[in-house]
Amino acid sequence: MFVQMRTYISLLLAVITVTFTSCSTQKPSEGTIVYDIEYPDIDPSNFVLGFMPKEMVFHFKNNTFSSILTNKSDQLTITLVGNSNTYEVEQSFKFGTQLIKSKLSKEKVQQINQKEYGNLTVNFTPNTKELAGFACKEAKILADKLEEQSVFYTEDISFKDPNWSFPFPEIKGVPMSYQIERMGLKMILTAKTFNTQPVDDALFKIPNTYKAVDYSVFEDEIKGLLNSFMES
Repeated sequence: MFVQMRTYISLLLAVITVTFTSCSTQKPSEGTIVYDIEYPDIDPSNFVLGFMPKEMVFHFKNNTFSSILTNKSDQLTITLVGNSNTYEVEQSFKFGTQLIKSKLSKEKVQQINQKEYGNLTVNFTPNTKELAGFACKEAKILADKLEEQSVFYTEDISFKDPNWSFPFPEIKGVPMSYQIERMGLKMILTAKTFNTQPVDDALFKIPNTYKAVDYSVFEDEIKGLLNSFMES
């Protein structure tokens, strides 16, 4: 009887071990990451800082992502929806009653990144850290118009070609800590939480209430807003 009992216990432990191992190694393909945002070039005493978004919410599902930045008053919202199946991105900008959006192809995104940053070099290092529960590796990036910086990324999320629309497409993992500079504004983003709750498909669609404009108009509107606040 004791031999049988030991056999049953051994089998049960084996099943539990296999179950936990398979769960722990399965890469999530859907979920939400929340990032803290810092603005290193804005003086902490500048009132503008109180207006800027302090978090970015990154939803992903079916190789599509939606990055949403909203300020505390909900007056300003910037959304970027990227699709690694169609290689298109659509951006939206809401400020008060102003609602505009702009769609870009992969080729156009690459042109913008080339103009903004120049030629980019990526060097992978042995450094690691944990962010939002994920094991992350470090890559050092340097560009003609960008000082050297670290990107920590994870390969433990299932997402096809996650950085094709970023300045560092050579990095094949989801970025968990990185710096981005666009339209004269520098931001440092660091992942702090992750959850696997189902993501609503509606989050990957920009509403038709937004007016479609050329990217040059979209860019000018955001730059104009930023400049008006910086000069206040």
